[in-house]
Amino acid sequence: MLTIVIANKKGGVGKTTTTQNLAEAMAEHGKKVLAVDMDAQASLTRAWGAAAEKSVLDVLRKKASWPDIAVSVKKGQNAGRVLLAPANRQLAAMPEIFAQEFGRELLLKEALAELDATFDLALVDSPPSLDLLSINTYATADFVLIPVQCEFHALEGLTMMLDDLARVRQRLNPGLSVLGIVPTFVDRRKCLCRDVLAVLADKYAAEVTQSMIRDNVALAEAPSYGESIFTYDTKSYGARDYAELAQELITRLEVRHAA
Repeated sequence: MLTIVIANKKGGVGKTTTTQNLAEAMAEHGKKVLAVDMDAQASLTRAWGAAAEKSVLDVLRKKASWPDIAVSVKKGQNAGRVLLAPANRQLAAMPEIFAQEFGRELLLKEALAELDATFDLALVDSPPSLDLLSINTYATADFVLIPVQCEFHALEGLTMMLDDLARVRQRLNPGLSVLGIVPTFVDRRKCLCRDVLAVLADKYAAEVTQSMIRDNVALAEAPSYGESIFTYDTKSYGARDYAELAQELITRLEVRHAA
């Protein structure tokens, strides 16, 4: 099982939207996906309309197993191909609960190791702050996918994010690499958006994905109905963009494994 954490130091850049829709797009390619909500705000959990009495925290505390908490979010012919490991507000207590725990940065890695033969991919929605929750996501991941909103404050968040990853590689997870930097909220009619895309292309050409997520009302609307873009509006720009992104990332993963 490959683990991909979707992360950025800045909030509001499309991390949760990317985690949800990429999980369902990957399922369309025959992948079995575990979507892990590691943000105490539980945005990913709410985006699928799920309510969680038990959460990832219960698994980490060994008070529940993954099957106890996992919720199937995919319907129809792909039912069971995307399972959600939900979060709730209690997840915010993780730093205090494990304050005296040796190796607490590796709790999620150890827990996910139990699922190696069960899923093809784990997609982890990481919180923006650098705390025990996010450090656990970086420590367990094979790859990081970084959504970047097309505005300059997001570029600052990207710089800080890459600095954090360098420290994680040095001390916790030397194999961690960037799978892609994904431009989100793209509207090429705006000069600012074009300028940000130019900076990304200049400084991070090898990491920036060809697939970009256009600014699309349907992407914002879908979670309020507890749906992904693929069930809410399959003909929207958002659905097309995330389908293309999934295909591009699958190709990148295949190239990395072939190397």
